[in-house]
Amino acid sequence: MIINRKLNVSDEELFDYIVKLFRQEIKKQGFGDVRIQDFYKGLVLKKSIQNQEENRSYSFTIAEYDRPKRIKIIYTTSKGTRFVDYRIRHKKDFVCDVEYEEDIVAKNLRMRLKAMNNDAKTRKNMAKSIKAIEQDIISKRQQDHPMETNLFSE
Repeated sequence: MIINRKLNVSDEELFDYIVKLFRQEIKKQGFGDVRIQDFYKGLVLKKSIQNQEENRSYSFTIAEYDRPKRIKIIYTTSKGTRFVDYRIRHKKDFVCDVEYEEDIVAKNLRMRLKAMNNDAKTRKNMAKSIKAIEQDIISKRQQDHPMETNLFSE
């Protein structure tokens, strides 16, 4: 699945926001808090969980990291692999193009069928998420740098 959007945010703002989201996901998955300074191409985090029912393993790999142009993450679990790739192109101040690509490679037929059935829904949700990211960045920018009010307006 590939989604292309023009956003009214800078390439650096978008890239930093995406890295923040990945850091939150890493922490949520139990890998701990990974500092931004520790993000680099080739970083691999692995975790195994064993219980009575099954052994599960997770890994998180940064396959590409070129601030503020590209970040590609690979999530691998016992059920399959998910590739997430953001390619960002600077257009002008506070305008960039983003190409989001996601691919899921499931290890069994049931998971592959489920991924195919969810593709349209996932595409729609991701398009909404990208728009929400843009809105959040703009909102935070306005909070950090409020516009000066015109003293002469009534």
